[in-house]
Parts: sequence; structure tokens; C-alpha cells
Amino acid sequence: MNIHIEIYQIDWATYLEKVEAGEHPMCLLGWTGDNGDPDNFMTLYGANQCTIGTAYNVAFYNNTDVQDLLSAALQTYDTNERALLYEEAQEIIHEDAPFVYLAHGDQHLVFRSNVKGFIMNPTGRLFFYPAEIIPNEFKTAFIFGKITNLVSQGDYITFTAVNTKVIIFSPFSFNTYISGEKFCISKDYNGFIGVRYIFARCKIPI
Repeated sequence: MNIHIEIYQIDWATYLEKVEAGEHPMCLLGWTGDNGDPDNFMTLYGANQCTIGTAYNVAFYNNTDVQDLLSAALQTYDTNERALLYEEAQEIIHEDAPFVYLAHGDQHLVFRSNVKGFIMNPTGRLFFYPAEIIPNEFKTAFIFGKITNLVSQGDYITFTAVNTKVIIFSPFSFNTYISGEKFCISKDYNGFIGVRYIFARCKIPI
């Protein structure tokens, strides 16, 4: 295509400032949606996003017909009507070709094998509330002393040590934990576990 370019590097904040101000013949940027709504992507083509200094539409693509379609899509709650309006806008954008699309990024996350239930979100945000950590291995222990913050969750009981002693039998160890140390134990135990005290033979994850 006989396109000759000169590549130079600047810091990210300055780069964004310059492209938003239109100080570029060509630039490279990416986008990840924040909320899943089509407008969160289509706004990048809006004529009302071409303001020098704050432009999201860094191609400064100024097509009022497209903007009218985008504005109309925002003013209706009818999802089918919105889809038709965005489809019409995209046909115009495709013909005008203000952007050249190079790649679509894949998300990759790595967890330990005992992390279960995490669901990747297409917006790139990380929501951990459906995830849980499943203990890989349990050891038998004798725990006694004062506790607080007792919570029963599924097959496990969690609590925070106030002045709690823990004896692990194999291999043998003995430790005293003061306020702040958190414990998770199996509900399969022998003994007493109350809101403020524990005196039980149980299994703890390691």
C-alpha cells in the first residue's frame, strides 16, 4: 500500500493526551467494554465524541448520519429496534472505514488447581464472588481456645483466632495463634465449637 510511517515512543499518559487532542496522522489503540451495552463500543464512532482534547473517537470520524442513528438507539428501550439502528450505523461505518481492525485479544488467567467456580467476564473485570478455594488436603488437628467471627459455609467452618492453640498430629506441631489468624476447618469434627470457644478434634486444610 506504500504507507511509510515513522515509529516513536512516548509515555502512555502523554500518548493518550496527544491522540485525544488529534495530534496524530495515525495511532494504535484498543478498547475493552465496561458494561456490555452496545453503546459502550459504538460511542467510539460518534460525532459527539470528536471534541479536541477529550475525544474517544480518536479517528475524529464525523458522520452526522451515524451519530443520529446512535442517538436514536440510546433513546429507545426496544432491544430489537436498537439492534436495527446499530446495524444500520455499522453498515455506514464499514463503508467509510475510519478504523482498521488488527486483532482481538484473548483473556488468560491462571489459578491454582484448588480455585473453583471463577467465571471470566467479557468486560475484562474480575468478579470473585462466585469463586471458592477448595482445600487440597486436610490434616487432623486438635484445636482449643478463644475464637471469634465464627461462620458456617457449606462443608466448612471459618473463624478467627483470639487465643487459639492448634496441635497437628502428623507431622506433630504445636502453635498458639493470637488475634487475626483465620482458620477454615471441616464440619466433620468431634468436640465443641461455639461462638467464642473451640475444643475439638477436627480436620484443617494445608
